[in-house]
Amino acid sequence: MNFRRAELEHFGSAIHWMDDDPAKDTFEQWITFAANDRYGLHAEKVVSIEHADADEKAIDSWLETRCAGDAILVIFARDAVLRTDIRFFLHNWRDMLCPSRDDALIVSPNKNWIMFYCHEDEFEYGQIDM
Repeated sequence: MNFRRAELEHFGSAIHWMDDDPAKDTFEQWITFAANDRYGLHAEKVVSIEHADADEKAIDSWLETRCAGDAILVIFARDAVLRTDIRFFLHNWRDMLCPSRDDALIVSPNKNWIMFYCHEDEFEYGQIDM
């Protein structure tokens, strides 16, 4: 079992892990929006990029005002992609993302926004044209 699945299994049916092949395809589709030269979003593919430190007092409201939609994908790696509800993520992101270890893309395929969570405990948010 993937260590992330084991680590997050206490969330039960609130998160849904993709099988290996769909996870790989999803990873390949979305990783192109990550920068190649730094931790963050690709400035030529993502517009209106905003940055916030996750330890800021206002981070929860910052996230809530930007993250519209219902279902999101959290993409950790080729073999670790999960689907969950945006409200669940906003309430539990501190237990899902680990500073000093995790880099993850958080995407809303239906709302055209994307975020990058960096292991340095920072978020980048931007708009994509799909």
